[in-house]
Amino acid sequence: MKITYFLTTADNAAGTERAIITQANSMAADGHDVGILSVYRDTGSTFFELDPRVEVQYLIDRNKWIYLANNNGVESNPNEQPLLSQVPSRFIPDKWDNQLNALTDIAINRALVQLQCDILVTSTPALTALAVQQAPPKVIVVEEEHRSTGTRGVTAEPILLFGPRADCIVSLTDESSDWLADALQAAAPNLVTIPNAIPDVFRPETSGRLPLIVAAGRFVPGKRFDHLIRAFAHAAPEHPDWRLRLYGSGPQEDAYRRMARRLGVESRLELIPPVTDMLSEWSKASIAALSSRSEGLPLVALEAIAAGVPVVSYDCPTGPSEIIDDGVNGRLIPTGDVQILAQALEELMGDSAKRIRMGTAAKASAARFSPDQIQKKWIELFTALLEEASDGSTRDERSLRRTKKATQLLNSQLAETAQESDEIGQYLEGSSELVLELSELAGHEVTQRNGELVRQLLDDADIRYVLLKGYDMNRSSMAVSVRDKERLLESLIGPQYSGLRVEALAGSRKLTPGYWEPAKSPQIPPVFETATTLRLFREYVDPEAIVRRGDGFACDVELWNVVEEEPGLLAPPRHNRVLDRLPESLFHTGTSSSTAQIHLPSISNGQDLPLWSEVNFPIDAVYTWVDDTDPQWRNARGRYLPENDRLHAEAASTARFTNRNELKYSLRSLRMFAPWIRKVYIVTAGQTPAWFAQADERVEFVSHDSLFPQAGVLPTFNSHAIETVLHRIDGLAEHFLYFNDDTILTRPQRPENYFAANGLSRFFTSPVKINYLGENAPPHLSAAANNRELIRQEFGFEISQSLLHTPYPHKRSVLDEMEAKYQVDFDRTRMARFRSSGDISLLSSLAQYYSYATGRAIPGTVDYSFVGLAREGTEAMMARILRGRRPDVLTLGEPNHGDPDPEFTAFITDQFLKELVPIPTDYERENE
Repeated sequence: MKITYFLTTADNAAGTERAIITQANSMAADGHDVGILSVYRDTGSTFFELDPRVEVQYLIDRNKWIYLANNNGVESNPNEQPLLSQVPSRFIPDKWDNQLNALTDIAINRALVQLQCDILVTSTPALTALAVQQAPPKVIVVEEEHRSTGTRGVTAEPILLFGPRADCIVSLTDESSDWLADALQAAAPNLVTIPNAIPDVFRPETSGRLPLIVAAGRFVPGKRFDHLIRAFAHAAPEHPDWRLRLYGSGPQEDAYRRMARRLGVESRLELIPPVTDMLSEWSKASIAALSSRSEGLPLVALEAIAAGVPVVSYDCPTGPSEIIDDGVNGRLIPTGDVQILAQALEELMGDSAKRIRMGTAAKASAARFSPDQIQKKWIELFTALLEEASDGSTRDERSLRRTKKATQLLNSQLAETAQESDEIGQYLEGSSELVLELSELAGHEVTQRNGELVRQLLDDADIRYVLLKGYDMNRSSMAVSVRDKERLLESLIGPQYSGLRVEALAGSRKLTPGYWEPAKSPQIPPVFETATTLRLFREYVDPEAIVRRGDGFACDVELWNVVEEEPGLLAPPRHNRVLDRLPESLFHTGTSSSTAQIHLPSISNGQDLPLWSEVNFPIDAVYTWVDDTDPQWRNARGRYLPENDRLHAEAASTARFTNRNELKYSLRSLRMFAPWIRKVYIVTAGQTPAWFAQADERVEFVSHDSLFPQAGVLPTFNSHAIETVLHRIDGLAEHFLYFNDDTILTRPQRPENYFAANGLSRFFTSPVKINYLGENAPPHLSAAANNRELIRQEFGFEISQSLLHTPYPHKRSVLDEMEAKYQVDFDRTRMARFRSSGDISLLSSLAQYYSYATGRAIPGTVDYSFVGLAREGTEAMMARILRGRRPDVLTLGEPNHGDPDPEFTAFITDQFLKELVPIPTDYERENE
């Protein structure tokens, strides 16, 4: 068969190019006619070694911006071509791919319409969009998706729009394939999962004894090497011989050097340009590290395990968990948690035996990605696609045929569902525990239900177990002896645990996509023979099927196995936060207790005490809120506006007071994702939302007049002024989070995201700079500049960055101290009825930097999104957040310059929030 691979540039040294060239070499070695079509020529030769039988056709010399008329590099009509390179592409907007332009439009079109091959394999969504529109109609188009599709954001739009016109989309992981199936529905092309192969070349193996951590990749924000540098700096003092080596290049290089200098590890950080022989570099490493925000199936991790190097990686979507069995061949760390990343690095840095043991397992696990196995999958796919096209049909005809078939299947399934509705209703009635009210489906509550179920079945079977603390915030974990595995599986069979589902895992990796229902199928599936972890759960749904809770809230039962070199001890199949060895004798049955749980008095008093790294103090939440529709409030604001005719437009703007019932949804997000909040205080001008119903004392409304020491400054319409009195709330905890009502959590949070266990608060810096803009600056920027001046005068250093609009962690005692020290600044801000140039912004910036300067706050990290309303792309951004991986927190931003369609903005915002946080709190009136 004749195959053409379509790349933006074949000369690049990145993972996509490495994967494509590895595949092209394998196909050529199998005797196929293989070529590469490269939009750009950068160096004139591929960075990775290319089989001489594979011909590369370059279209444009990017150094001169010249279109190459043929593969010999002949330049064609060069005079106007550099100018065309400055003109935007007519077909591909910059938001999809900013490397394409009017010159590439011409060059790509000419190449594609003349293309002669059986199969065209594209490597980016933008190139797929061009291929399905311009390649000859009978050519088979296959997109290789090298990133995590669900986290692509706007660059996934070409897949959603043009993917159905391709013959196949190949993802690196099942998670990405599932995302595409859900997004494209009946319009989906063939969806297949094929991982990258590890190149079949000689590779030296590591000894695991050189004190070196290695990471590789582009020096760009998405790789988050700044997290890795901070984690290394935390671990470095206890391990003075260790170094961190980063291979790569990019715009963040200087920032990494500055960070290392500031953290005191400059002499131990090595930044090395990309190398052609990365394989030999892995042999020098004892630990590989991956700190990305998202990955497809990272080749750097595959190469590392092939060299016998254990990988410590963020468990980001979607690839690392496909490669790493936590605690077996590496470590999977909650994404973005620098503290746990540092602990994992330090753990392996200090334990050579564990490093070498994990390295051996890493080498063995690489066999799953051998070129022979992966090549076989590609040949099978290409053969099937050629068979599908053997009738001479065009791509569009094949697409229509697939869509019709999928639609017919869907209609058939709907008909079957309608016929069986009575049976389904009877089943749900007979298994009423599977149907819960929507208010009962908060994730932590479902996790607790599944945990109690598993404890009960272990007690019933008299199987001894230990409760564990894992890294997954949504799942609970328990340890049992592997000797009880068969007895445990057999005990599940029968009607007594109706609705129970069980999944087989090796460590943390699922062995098959499906699950086993013991109540329906008494035969234990063969896959459980190799399982080292059992994931048990019931799936719960509300009566209207708005929320469904499945294996994401399960209880994992780890099967602890005998350690051959340590007789009498059991070891876990993956890493946890508490233990890595237990005496086998603990799991012997015969206890007379009513429970089979094993208590360990010498460890955390039966595990009731927190770990040293866990927050164990109360944390409150404080909101400020206003009802802009309240006639009394509007009249008061109108009375005082004439006195302030020199107000900046921002201070007089009504946008900041717009009420979209965000408070209701923000409170929902607390219940769903931060159930550890002790009490919520809502500070208002004596107002209460119409939808609010007082259910208990955990939510309390506090009026401005109970907080401001000078009554004459009220009413106030200045959020800066209100910030200066929130620490005066009676009964407020020492540690609290300050929320604006437009700030909403979107996934489970730990208290440690906001406070260290020793009480230090965290703050989250923004790339936005604090500038001195003079008297005409907007008041929020003037306040930031005033903060900057106070810090400079007090502590002798400059602050340059604003903070992200997230929940702001604070300590009440620090604010008391600041009020006494800066009484003049507090009073001046409180006296400004509207925002003014003399304000300080206490809770959204000043207190954080003051706390940092006095040793009571530390920088933190948070995954944050800002959703600007009434802007181009707002609706698409909302859809991406709902469909893809959600951030920790998002903020809704009101339009600053008017809204051309306020009714539409209100509608899509309301629908977005209802879907984002659908579970109501007890504080909502019915039908509100």
